[in-house]
Amino acid sequence: MAKDRAGPSHDVAYLLRGLRLRIQRSQINQYQIAQRAGFSRGYLSHLLSGAVDLKYKHLMAILHALKIEPSEFFGELFPRRGQPALASLGEVANRSEVASLSHELTRLFGFGIETVLDLVDRVARCEAAVEELTGLIKQDAGEQT
Repeated sequence: MAKDRAGPSHDVAYLLRGLRLRIQRSQINQYQIAQRAGFSRGYLSHLLSGAVDLKYKHLMAILHALKIEPSEFFGELFPRRGQPALASLGEVANRSEVASLSHELTRLFGFGIETVLDLVDRVARCEAAVEELTGLIKQDAGEQT
């Protein structure tokens, strides 16, 4: 789908800002990210500027190249109620922006913000369970010695 001259929607621009911020905070440069993601440096630049439609596979490849879990990335952009949004991205979106973003996510990736938040919550529960199991295994190993 070709972009009009106006560029990406507000919602996609929000995702791209978050992605660019994570890239800036990373220890690797855009050339290395592009290489790891399987893109040319120019194509990555076009993706990040919104000149080319950002697809789910692009986002996942970039996050993988950055060694960032999708749940971590989306958790920063769309925190649970009571958690602060990523400070560098400004204010938390109002309800109409959230609804618009959910619609855009559904259009682009086939799922909405509710699904993303549910996945973030599930990953957090899994991580907590793994930590608990790790503690039990260590405790059990200590008792056997």
